[in-house]
Amino acid sequence: MDERNQIRLKVEYADYTQNYEDMVVALKQLVKLDPRLSNDEIFYLSVAYEAILAQKEKGLSELSSTSPYSYHEIRKARNNYKNLCIEFLYMINLQLLPNAVSSYQEMMLYRLLGEYNYNLVNNEDEDDEARNVYIKAANDNLKKGFKMARQNLGHANPLRLALACKFADFKYKILHEYDIALDILEDEYSAAFPLMTSLSEEVLKSVTVYMEAIEHNIQVWVDERYASMSEKLDN
Repeated sequence: MDERNQIRLKVEYADYTQNYEDMVVALKQLVKLDPRLSNDEIFYLSVAYEAILAQKEKGLSELSSTSPYSYHEIRKARNNYKNLCIEFLYMINLQLLPNAVSSYQEMMLYRLLGEYNYNLVNNEDEDDEARNVYIKAANDNLKKGFKMARQNLGHANPLRLALACKFADFKYKILHEYDIALDILEDEYSAAFPLMTSLSEEVLKSVTVYMEAIEHNIQVWVDERYASMSEKLDN
């Protein structure tokens, strides 16, 4: 068995046992050996980093809600969270994206770049100058990925819907471009819905998750905009 396949076995075993720290270590070895990853290897990377990041988010939330914890302990936890995001962003920008073997992989990676810069936006204080840098990076990468998806993928493609969800969420919550965010989701939903009956069972499961998220966000955001307008009229 060659070295690449040996590393792949480590990755798959770590995924099976949900040992995400070991999974990241093995995936780094794989990237160092050859940064031209397969689609499922990129997916493994996203799963591993997302799981570790979720653990750090949970720890940070517990620190923030439990007293007495000092400012320095919370700042340290936030820096650990930030460093993990930056580590993954560097890997994507410097190793994975330049060696992407297809436009589909590029879209996968632009989505991850947007998502992890978005994480950094939420991790920074609003008056921190770095936050504006992350806002621009998140917007640029999500915009590019979504544009590519609209040009290259069908309306009921899970990756296209995932990019639409993330881009619209960023537009709504960070840029406060409420109408644009709603337009993105409404357009994607109306175009994808008629195609769902023709999808395979496996694809349909993924598409359904995103369609339900889109439907939920549209309802919540419309209610929020209606409440906001009503409040302004009352005042």
